[in-house]
Amino acid sequence: MAELLSPYGGAGKLMYELAYELVKQGLDVTIFSFENAIANHLTVHQVFPGRKFMGPISTAYFSCRTLKKLLSTSYFDVVHGTLVPPTGISISVLNRVFGTRFRLLLTSHGMAFRESQYCEIHTLNDLALRYAVWPGYGFLDALSTKGACHIVANSEETKKDLKQLWGIEEHKLSVIPPGIFVRKFLPQQNRSKTKSTRALFNGIFVGRLVSRKRVHLLLRVAKGLESMLKDFQISVVGDGHLKHDLVEQIHALRLEKRVILLGNIPEADLISLLHSSDVFLFPSAYEGFGMVVLEALASGLPVVTSRIPAARFVKEGCAGYVVNWNEPEKIVKMVSELYYDPNLRRRLSDNALKVSKEFDWSHIASEYVKLYDMLGSQ
Repeated sequence: MAELLSPYGGAGKLMYELAYELVKQGLDVTIFSFENAIANHLTVHQVFPGRKFMGPISTAYFSCRTLKKLLSTSYFDVVHGTLVPPTGISISVLNRVFGTRFRLLLTSHGMAFRESQYCEIHTLNDLALRYAVWPGYGFLDALSTKGACHIVANSEETKKDLKQLWGIEEHKLSVIPPGIFVRKFLPQQNRSKTKSTRALFNGIFVGRLVSRKRVHLLLRVAKGLESMLKDFQISVVGDGHLKHDLVEQIHALRLEKRVILLGNIPEADLISLLHSSDVFLFPSAYEGFGMVVLEALASGLPVVTSRIPAARFVKEGCAGYVVNWNEPEKIVKMVSELYYDPNLRRRLSDNALKVSKEFDWSHIASEYVKLYDMLGSQ
């Protein structure tokens, strides 16, 4: 038996998908969630309809409500929560004060300290994030680790931060990357053939429009590409409080026909857009991992990314390029080569599809099953 505490946003999606695969592998899983989800073969309890803007406060309250439920329900072999957001805080405190009552496993999807570090101040929202929300999460995250039996870092970089910032001992740490359902993203036909039927060369970015994503650097690349490529377009998928600023920058650079802000779109539409694109562009300054890079690779897209944890799957020159986004001239040259060289594009696309098999949920969930078995035997 495993019980998962599911937050909102990207971390929540990952926990639901992990739970789905765990059930397929024979585990009995119950989810306590912020959301009222409908999940096949999963028992889901909406403990507290949390609002993301409440940040650490809603997370802490959700954790307390979950603990109350746990104390009044059947026994679970493992309780699996998250860091950023810290869904296991109340369980951790109970374990710490009264001795281990629950085998608490936490997965760290990144570090609140790093999120704060890379949050530039452009708006009042940025000010609140940097000096209130992210420090609040960081404080609760640190407390959460005190009563945890084991912590999974989503990357070697996160593991290093957990050891250096919070002094987590090596034996309490494992590294398991996040997964995706690869088959959901696989293109249905040969990408090189579909390209010949399209006039535009399409770049795509997916992510929140916040400072650390550095979407403004895409505009520099787009401006440089104007003199290199005949027909191209960059689609920006996502929303955020910097959208107004980006609209103004796009207008000032006269890139209205080159950079298209699409906002948030349904997943099915996103997958279709990935399949109709030629290159994935991701200039983010910090990611706990970078799930969208995995989704792009599984869609057969060459990736041009900053040096984030997910970049190790790109395997420099194999499925794309890991670049310094403060050197837009070099990136313009790389994208231009992809435009003019279909063989290069095809090779990188084929390699991306091969690499994507490494992080299918069937493999990632098996690693968690081994960890659950280890914790359950302690």
